[in-house]
Amino acid sequence: MARLLQIFNQYLASGGEEKFPVRIGELSDFQVRNCFFRSADWKGPKAPGIWKQAAWTLYNPASVATLRGIQAEYGADAWLVHNVFPVGSAGVYREALRRRIPIVYFINNFRPFSVNATLWVNGRVNDAALHGNPWPEILNASWQNSAVKSALLGAVLKTAWKLGWFDSIKAWVACSDFMRAKFIEAGVAEKSIFTLRYHYKPLPDVPPGGEGDFYFFIGRLVEEKGIRTLLEAWKILGKKAPRLVITGAGPLAGLCERAANEHVAYIGKVSEERKASLLATCRAVLAPSVWWEPLGIVPYEAYDNAKPVLAAAAGGLSESVLQGQTGLLHEPGNASQLAAQVLEMEADAGGRREMGRSGREWLLAAMDEAAWRAKFKSVVEFALG
Repeated sequence: MARLLQIFNQYLASGGEEKFPVRIGELSDFQVRNCFFRSADWKGPKAPGIWKQAAWTLYNPASVATLRGIQAEYGADAWLVHNVFPVGSAGVYREALRRRIPIVYFINNFRPFSVNATLWVNGRVNDAALHGNPWPEILNASWQNSAVKSALLGAVLKTAWKLGWFDSIKAWVACSDFMRAKFIEAGVAEKSIFTLRYHYKPLPDVPPGGEGDFYFFIGRLVEEKGIRTLLEAWKILGKKAPRLVITGAGPLAGLCERAANEHVAYIGKVSEERKASLLATCRAVLAPSVWWEPLGIVPYEAYDNAKPVLAAAAGGLSESVLQGQTGLLHEPGNASQLAAQVLEMEADAGGRREMGRSGREWLLAAMDEAAWRAKFKSVVEFALG
């Protein structure tokens, strides 16, 4: 049985994809050991200086030493790599290349092409980085709100590409067909990139709770997630609107607080128990992203509770929200269309509930564990071969 070493640099702001590496260990037919780094280690008074961080983002000797120690003890046949920046460093790829260890790389965002990983520039998607031009992202100070840090990471990515470090990636794993197509467009060989969606473990039964009187948004409160579109839709709806409940944290938390009224409630970041209760009792879940969402876990959570989804037709969301079957899709940023779809769902409660039931059926079929295991095994074998 092949041994796999899973490498992941945890983000400052956690997202749904952070649960996926843990699931791989539970699902895989291979032996899997984890090596996780933390971006938080480079924050605060004890963090290394900015120039040392720049050098270590390219090659962090401490991270590489950790990998060497684990590799010597464990003897992994392949490495499963997610995010490595900044603490893990591009040195992960160099070390794998030096040791001739194949990497299976999970595409959770637009790195290693995009500096900020989202292609988000000046309030919109700019895909120049997919075509070799990182400057729009750099000039927009798109990574950690710093032009200097953005330029340094851009230089790190360019250097790693020129030195051939990314040649250590033998299999690329996209979380949606949309992302697969975008990476092929960026130059990844079609034969070496596979679609394998995040595996989500459905609840054994739909939780009790029925329907409350509100629509629910959960996620990071950032521009990319369409928060302004969401609030504008409820402004258009006015007194005709059911309640909107927003939970999450991020730079736009203040905007949500100011928008709160009798129809809009912002309740901040909540516990997992409170989140589960809200999912079980809402009428529908909202995912109005305005960037190219790679996949999105929110629809999975909605369907697990037999709730339909009102989502933007953005990136991979169009693959998990089936128009008119498990929810409704609107043009990204189109608040008027989203408002109209809320009224459409309100006018047909039976149809809304049927969409939720269909979503649950879709989730159970899509998350077939045996099928996921078989596909993952074939990807690993391709990389090893």
